[in-house]
Amino acid sequence: MVKKTSENKKSPGQSAVNSTVNSKSKLAKKPSARHSIRSQLDFLEKVIDGSLNLIIAVNHKREIVEFNNAAQEAFGYSKEEVLGKHIDMLYSDPSDGAKIAGRIRDEGEFQGRVVNCRKNGEVFTAMLSAAAIHSDDGEIIGVVGNSRDITEDIRAEQALQASEETARVLLNSPSESIILINGSGIILDLNESAIRALAAQDYAPVGQSIFELLGAKERERLAELVENCVQSYLPAKYESEREIRLLGDATFKVRFNNI
Repeated sequence: MVKKTSENKKSPGQSAVNSTVNSKSKLAKKPSARHSIRSQLDFLEKVIDGSLNLIIAVNHKREIVEFNNAAQEAFGYSKEEVLGKHIDMLYSDPSDGAKIAGRIRDEGEFQGRVVNCRKNGEVFTAMLSAAAIHSDDGEIIGVVGNSRDITEDIRAEQALQASEETARVLLNSPSESIILINGSGIILDLNESAIRALAAQDYAPVGQSIFELLGAKERERLAELVENCVQSYLPAKYESEREIRLLGDATFKVRFNNI
């Protein structure tokens, strides 16, 4: 007699179904590669838009493909207005854009000042750092630029140059004693007349405190005048009797001018 045994065998169809269910379960537990890439791109976009610098990217045709928030604010264009447009629209002189593109094509990068043009026609100077983007085979497929508006820096630089020129003119005045000091009273420079007035013909006391050349009674008052002049940007006058090396007991006048 042959006994029949009951075996729990699965049909091929059921095995395939179970395999599919298990695969879906594993996929549900792991994020897809597409989701991971999308997350990275979203993060990168937030970094670009959060930058205080102007970030602009173009493709191989020099058509704008990225225009961050700082660029939109600086130029006055929305992203939708410039995407797909030629980058030369952002230059005061389009030929400058072509020259920069040539430099990047030949050298792979560019750094320097450029003159840009806003939507309202106003021009401004920016410091640009741009680099080529290459494909796996080395072909240039685009350029990304990082720049910032340096208009205020240039104005400050020009103001400093003007102040230095004013100081040179004053120091060359032969009739008055001119002493150039900083906000702490340290002598930076002085003309020949001032050297004679200070009875210091043998040397120019550059680096010495102006207050060391005055009597004790005058130091506090003059220090206050210097501070007020620096803070208010207004001239200050002082008149007193000399007590030490300056010119005996004669009366002298001091005028501080902020430059």
